[in-house]
Amino acid sequence: MTTTNKTYKDFEKTYIGDSDIASLTLSSPEGVYRLNFGEDADYHAYIIPAGVPIPSHYSLRYECKHWLTIFDDRRLAFEYQGYNTSFKIYRAGMRGCIIQIIEPEEK
Repeated sequence: MTTTNKTYKDFEKTYIGDSDIASLTLSSPEGVYRLNFGEDADYHAYIIPAGVPIPSHYSLRYECKHWLTIFDDRRLAFEYQGYNTSFKIYRAGMRGCIIQIIEPEEK
């Protein structure tokens, strides 16, 4: 399913944390994952639904279901929960990040 005429840049960016070690910690029922970036900074991600095309320069780094939390160097920075919701996290370049949230009715 493709969302007609929309790209990831048509969606808002959401703050997902900051780091002095260029890394955020993702936590989900599937486990814990370190999402590395190319530089120390504040990080934002485009939050997009299912069907929005992911550009080829982004690579899938993590997938999980039900809930996703993101911790920066000091605190919880992002949280999303949903029964049977799927998450796909993509990275590109120094700070590029996309979080695709796929609700059960969108599959």
